[in-house]
Amino acid sequence: MNVNSSIHVLGAIVEGLRQDPTGTTVSVRARKPLPFIDGYAVGGGFRELRLLASNDMTKIFAVPEDWGAFTGWLRDLPYDTTHVGAWRDEDEYVFDSVSIYQNADVAFKIAEERGEDAVYDGYRQRVLSVHETD
Repeated sequence: MNVNSSIHVLGAIVEGLRQDPTGTTVSVRARKPLPFIDGYAVGGGFRELRLLASNDMTKIFAVPEDWGAFTGWLRDLPYDTTHVGAWRDEDEYVFDSVSIYQNADVAFKIAEERGEDAVYDGYRQRVLSVHETD
């Protein structure tokens, strides 16, 4: 991803996390957080990034130096990345390139192929285990 796009996506992720500190999904093309997900979000399209989260949402990261790692990760995203997901996992934020599918069977198949443990169900707004049959 070029530097200009990286900066815009970074801003969108920060905006999304300020709106909902538990997580957000950003459209790379629109450069803004999605208000909702019509489908199933599957990560694993690129290496994930984990950074220590601050409890102060005006700061996002606990360590200021993590901004460099974050911008570098965004810059390194593959050109065809369409969405970036960010969510809180205890004391860390996890960032991942995600793909969104409307068909649950396709989403779960892709998740298994990518070695993912879970899929985010945007319809029900919850995380589903890849091995869940519901």
